[in-house]
Amino acid sequence: MNPQAQWNEENFYPDAVIRIRDLLKAAFQADGTFKGFYDGDPDPVGKSVLPCISVTETDMAFDVGATQTDRNTHTLLIKIMFNKKDDFGAALSDPQVDLTSRKMRWIVLGRDPTTNNYLPNSVMGVLRPNFTMGNYAIGNSGKVTWGVNEREEVDGVATAEAHIMITVEELMVIPTRT
Repeated sequence: MNPQAQWNEENFYPDAVIRIRDLLKAAFQADGTFKGFYDGDPDPVGKSVLPCISVTETDMAFDVGATQTDRNTHTLLIKIMFNKKDDFGAALSDPQVDLTSRKMRWIVLGRDPTTNNYLPNSVMGVLRPNFTMGNYAIGNSGKVTWGVNEREEVDGVATAEAHIMITVEELMVIPTRT
């Protein structure tokens, strides 16, 4: 049997990365906002898959929890990536031009102008109401950073990116401890 055949999503419990990726994919795939949803960083990234979202686990801490459980804390990095070259030549004096940085703020932090609530088609509007996902719970605090990332690609893609760092807590049953 091919050892690689066992490494597929059907053979593993959906971890925090898969759950968050699939949650974002369910929210954004139908409207066509993003072309790709990745488990891990797709580097190099081509123009044809931008804009896209990737979810990566940067670290995992574990500790003994309540009786027969471990408390696992997964730190996830969600990257929202756009093609920065879409802004090249934009009329900076025209306030109606939607520059990539503004689009990213709206997609990540967009709020309803009347209620001030996160819009359901914003990343925060997807993450914050989905506090629990089975035995996973999104942490109470996180961080968003903005920037440009030069990525290797034949055509020299420059990406504008929002990086959203969150923690996801998990209470995992450990049936036998000796």
